[in-house]
Amino acid sequence: MLKYKTARFSILLIIVFSIFSLSNAMAQIKWSVLTTNGSWPGLSDPRAIFIPGDTSHVILGYVTEEGAIASMLFNTKTKHVQQALLQMGTKTENISNPAFVQLPDSSFMAFFQQTHSQNTILCRGKIVNKLLRWQDADTIYSPPGEKKITEEDHTELVPVLLSEEKNKLFLFKQKNNLSITFTTSNDKGKTWSDSKNIFSNKKKRSKNEFIVKYFSDGNSKVHLVFSDSSNPVKPNNIYYTYYSNGAFYRVDGKKICTINQLPFDITKATCLYEAKKSKQAAFPADIVADPTGNPTVAYVKNNESNQASYHYCWYDGKKWKDNLVGIVGSKMEKNNPINGINLSGGITLSPNSKHTLYVSQKTGSAFEIEKRELNTANDTWKTTVITSNSQSSNILPYTIKSVPGSEGTILLWIMKSNYPEGNSFKSAIKLFTDKK
Repeated sequence: MLKYKTARFSILLIIVFSIFSLSNAMAQIKWSVLTTNGSWPGLSDPRAIFIPGDTSHVILGYVTEEGAIASMLFNTKTKHVQQALLQMGTKTENISNPAFVQLPDSSFMAFFQQTHSQNTILCRGKIVNKLLRWQDADTIYSPPGEKKITEEDHTELVPVLLSEEKNKLFLFKQKNNLSITFTTSNDKGKTWSDSKNIFSNKKKRSKNEFIVKYFSDGNSKVHLVFSDSSNPVKPNNIYYTYYSNGAFYRVDGKKICTINQLPFDITKATCLYEAKKSKQAAFPADIVADPTGNPTVAYVKNNESNQASYHYCWYDGKKWKDNLVGIVGSKMEKNNPINGINLSGGITLSPNSKHTLYVSQKTGSAFEIEKRELNTANDTWKTTVITSNSQSSNILPYTIKSVPGSEGTILLWIMKSNYPEGNSFKSAIKLFTDKK
C-alpha cells in the first residue's frame, strides 16, 4: 500500500468580495471575470466542481502567473469570490492545475502534482460559514524510482469517487502523455493501492502514448475516451471504454477484462474514430454520458496544413453517430509552438443539454466562444455568439460536469493574448451560466 504523511506548508488565504461583470454587445450575454491572473497549463480534471446547497458554490482551480497553485470559491447567488492558494510557487515552477472531487459529507479534496518530485499533493477542504477552508496538505508517495517531475514535464490527475463502491476513491494519473495509471483508496485517501497501468499498445513500432478524457456519474461508472498516439499530425485512432464494478467494458457492455487482468490492449476497446478513413490525427476533447450511460464525445482533427476541425460523436445505444461541428480555421498562433504545432481553441460538451456544446472559434483576429446546438432531424447546427470583438482570444472552454440540470450549464474559459507561451500562465478566467 502507498502511504501518505502530512506535508507542512501553509495555505495562504486571500478574500475578495467582488467580481467584474461584462456583457457581449452583440448577443447581450453576460459573463463574470473570476480572476485576471489564472490559467490551466495542464489537463487535470475536474478543474472545477459545483457544490449545491442553500447558497450554491463553484470551486475552481488554476495556476497564477507566479506559479502558485490556486483555488477559488465562487458564490453563484451573491457573485462573491474568495481565493485560497494551495501552494506557493516560482514563475516557471508549477505546470499542472489542481483537480477536485467532492466527498459524501460535503467536504472535498484537491489534487495536484508537486514539481521536482514524483509525489502527488492532496489537500482536504470544506466550506465553513460560506468561506473556503483548506487543511494542511498530505503527500501521496509514488513508487521508488519513478522519475521526478520537472518544469518540462506535464502531469494530468483525475480523481473520481464512486458511491456504489462504498465511496471508493480513484486517482487516474498520466505524465507526458505516456502510460495511464490509477490507484484507489478505501479510507478517504489515508492509504492508496499500488498503481496499475490501464492500457497497452501492441501495434508494431507504437509507443504507449495517449490523450485521455474522463467522465463519471459519481455512482458506478467512469467513462474514458482516448487516442492511441499524441503525435500532432500522424493519423491515429480514438477509442472508448468504461469502468464499472472492478472491470472495463466496451460501449456495448461486453467485458474487456477485470482490474486484476490489466493492462489491456487498446484494440479491445471500442473504436469510434478510425484514422484509415480520413488519414488525419484526432484527439478527444471532452466526454459526457446520458442517464442511461450512453456516451457522447467531442474531438478535434488536425492536419499538416495547420487546419483543425471540431467533431461531435454520440452513441445512440446501437451505433456511433458522427457530426462535423465546424472548421476551426488556423490553429492558435504562438511564438513557441508545443510539439511544433499550434493548438485549436477548444471544444466542450454540455452535461445537461443534449446535443449542445461550446467551441472556441477563430473569428477575425481572435478566438471567440460560441454555443452550438445540433438539430438531429437535418444535422444542422444553431449558433449563439457568447463573445465577440475581443481584443484577446477566448480559449479552452470547460463545462462543470457536476452541475445539476436545474442550474443550467456553467461554462468557464480563459482569455489570453499569447496562450500557450512557454510557462507564462497569466490570463483571465471567465464564467457564464447558460440557463434556458
